[in-house]
Amino acid sequence: ETMNERHFQTEYGEHINIAIQKLQNPANYKNPHTLWDPFKQFQQMLMVRAQKRMQSPLSLSEISPHLAAIQSSCISMPGHTQQDEPVLLESFCLEVSVLPTKTKPKKISMMGSDGRKHT
Repeated sequence: ETMNERHFQTEYGEHINIAIQKLQNPANYKNPHTLWDPFKQFQQMLMVRAQKRMQSPLSLSEISPHLAAIQSSCISMPGHTQQDEPVLLESFCLEVSVLPTKTKPKKISMMGSDGRKHT
């Protein structure tokens, strides 16, 4: 269980439990379509949160503390095959960008032993 999963449960567990209780014990059986309203509201709340989250970069230490802690490794930089001296992975940049496309891919940058930023 990650820190993000624990936060999600703390933040939204009560909303989910209430929605489930209303579904299991409806106040009005004559309008069954209204049973889904709490879930629709919850979904809307999550969508608003996701929109806000996309507008700012993510913290690598929250996503992967292990990657954020890497310093001066002996790992070769992916995609760099130099004959003389390999470019090694020095560290990961601490901010992760979320690209504004349908699948929301993440862009992680790395600092190389050549002093350059690689993405």
